[in-house]
Amino acid sequence: MKERSLFKLLYILLIPILFGCEGSTGPEGPALKGSIAGFVIPVSADGEFVGDKSGIAVTIEGTSQTTTTKSDGSFIFSGISSGVYTLVYAKAGFGLSKTVAYQYIGGGTSFIGTVYICEPPTFTVSELSFGTSATSIKITLSEPFSTSKRIQFFVSPTSTVSKDPKNYSYSTGWIATYPTGTSNFTISVTSFRDAGISSGNEAFFIAYPATDGTKISGYTDLETGRFVYTNLNNTPSNVYRIVAP
Repeated sequence: MKERSLFKLLYILLIPILFGCEGSTGPEGPALKGSIAGFVIPVSADGEFVGDKSGIAVTIEGTSQTTTTKSDGSFIFSGISSGVYTLVYAKAGFGLSKTVAYQYIGGGTSFIGTVYICEPPTFTVSELSFGTSATSIKITLSEPFSTSKRIQFFVSPTSTVSKDPKNYSYSTGWIATYPTGTSNFTISVTSFRDAGISSGNEAFFIAYPATDGTKISGYTDLETGRFVYTNLNNTPSNVYRIVAP
């Protein structure tokens, strides 16, 4: 009887210890606060970094938290609770960028990295021609340009192809050079398979002028998993139809 009574007493004493360990916000404990910092670099249409990087609006989507960058492009949010956030970077005349679903664990300062916002170009693309082989598609661009230009191609099995992430299956960038007034680019048969287009089936192409250089702006669309490009001229080429090799 004494042993049974002692067991009951120990059980009663252990209940607050076993079930009283939760923090003020539940089993995961209290939310930690800290800072989120980073840099935003504006890129001109010809691919050059803009000297003055101040005045770019940085917003935490879905909140009232907003700030602007300093002259070096830096920004910081303080007093941010742990959580999942989307940061939006915007400036008039430039394509916006986003850091989507950023997991902030709180406590201290988390550096989000360097983000680019790009000025879309003003040139257009129209003179495209296509040649096919057993292993690839050769695209030739003939335009009256004297310098290199970046082109962004989008491919789809349907004629509604566009830069909208719901309307393309595959995308690739190309920096066209003009040693003789034309420039050639090749897309391999593997890329068509990645786009879900089998040999002998129709494939539709569209091309958009893009900010020169290697930097792009935009964000990942969570619904499709594809990228939303905001560094493009909104006037595309015609839609071209080919048969996939």
